[in-house]
Amino acid sequence: MATIERRQGKRGISFRVEWRHDGQRHRLSYDNEQDALDWKRVIEAARGDTKQADRALLNESSKAPKLSEVAAEHIERLIDVTPYTRTKYKTHLEQHLTRLDLPIDQITADDIARWVSWMSNEAPVRGAKKSGYSPKTIKNAHGFLSSVMAYAVRRGLRGDNPAMGTRLPKLTPGDERDKFLTVEEFSAVLHHVEPQFQPYALFLFNTGLRAGELLALTPEDFTVADGITYVSITKAMKRDATGPGTHVGEPKTPRARRRIDVDAVTMEAVWPLVRSAGHGSPVFAVDTVQESTVLARRMWTPAVKRARKAGFTKTPGLHSLRHSHASHLLALGMPMHEVSRRLGHESTATTDKIYAHMVPARQGAASELLSRSPVTLPAATPPVQVLER
Repeated sequence: MATIERRQGKRGISFRVEWRHDGQRHRLSYDNEQDALDWKRVIEAARGDTKQADRALLNESSKAPKLSEVAAEHIERLIDVTPYTRTKYKTHLEQHLTRLDLPIDQITADDIARWVSWMSNEAPVRGAKKSGYSPKTIKNAHGFLSSVMAYAVRRGLRGDNPAMGTRLPKLTPGDERDKFLTVEEFSAVLHHVEPQFQPYALFLFNTGLRAGELLALTPEDFTVADGITYVSITKAMKRDATGPGTHVGEPKTPRARRRIDVDAVTMEAVWPLVRSAGHGSPVFAVDTVQESTVLARRMWTPAVKRARKAGFTKTPGLHSLRHSHASHLLALGMPMHEVSRRLGHESTATTDKIYAHMVPARQGAASELLSRSPVTLPAATPPVQVLER
């Protein structure tokens, strides 16, 4: 609590505000009673922290719009995003960024760093017993925040983007461990996938398609040329912006439009699905709602649980099949740029950033090259004997 003392001095009446913080007494005098009342209100709200109180006054005096206003305007101006993506941005704004809802010109890099710490350790998560969001969620929310700040700079609302260079939490070793499966590990889980869904899992593992791309495939997307089967990825299943439902939309990025070859063993398992699907109907039908979370819930998650009961030690998600496909091709020696095109990444840099450290073949190649012209320790020589005279 802060108090205001009315004081009579040689220069007239003054109003002294007193408060305590961290065991110390602080005082501040004003000539105007209203100014003293304003400071008392602000310092009490800041629990005695002068620095926070100063920031609060700056925020009150700023005429710039708040983060939420600028973000809402930014979202409305986006013309190249799907309705679902737009809804995700609004979710970030309403659930993750309320703590930063200050005048856009008053948000600092320190504010964002404290927000990241809060998101990692203290933020309440809907539907979860523990606090703190995953590194992936924080990265996504921070990416949206950075785009809003960049928009504010373009509008002249501030001179810099304080979200640039923010240190974000990294994936834990366990996350990386579950992200990739060897051929043997995939086979162990595949054994526990229900027979009707085994061709689905095999196709994902051997093509690296995103689950949404798989679910949008129709018989017309499969062609055979010179004895090789090709699949064209020109669309993807998208979640509806409102309500439980999906629709066929554009792929994730322009580079996601691609045609890839599929091995004969995989197609032997998939051709019956292609032939039985009607014209324009999904080859990999899941439910009335063709959605990746439904596929995971019906096909993959139960199989992983059964595999773990049988002694399997990893907990891979459905998207790990795509990661595993890429890392397996790189380990077999396929060039990074070819893997990047096969995955439909926007650039080779994206592929290299995700998978470069998962290429044991590169390391093995280095040791093999060095072994051709080895450098060895010098042969041992007998010690020099010193003769006594």
